[in-house]
Amino acid sequence: MKKIVSLLSILLFVISFTSTSVNAQKIGKIFDKAEAETLFGKSVNPLMFSKNMLQIFLNNAGDNVMFMIKDKQLIIKAGEKVLYPAQYKVQSEDVFYVFSTDVVDALLNYMLGTDKIPANQADDVSFEMIGDVMVISYGVFALEYALACPPYCP
Repeated sequence: MKKIVSLLSILLFVISFTSTSVNAQKIGKIFDKAEAETLFGKSVNPLMFSKNMLQIFLNNAGDNVMFMIKDKQLIIKAGEKVLYPAQYKVQSEDVFYVFSTDVVDALLNYMLGTDKIPANQADDVSFEMIGDVMVISYGVFALEYALACPPYCP
């Protein structure tokens, strides 16, 4: 029974990895927040970050952007360059989560012209690890399906 569960887990990982990377090289998927909570779990202790600041970092990130939460601080990286905080030194044991910059940008602009952004959240983007899943939320939407770096480091 354990062998079957292990084989199924490996198969699901391979399928999710190949479907994510083959899909026009876009990494990440936007979900309705309620659906995301059903799939991955409820947000418990999110780290809030300014949408405007995040947009500035995205503009300097290239095709992919990486995030990590360490010691209750958000670390943002593009390639080998740490964007935020600039003085952070990457450690060999650090695991970043890679998203396509376009997909993160789409999350931040998904609701322009709608009334789906609560007034008190208009400037806040939340980041959180739920289990081993990096979740980025804005308004009523959540972004998930990042690739861990390592092993996938663009």
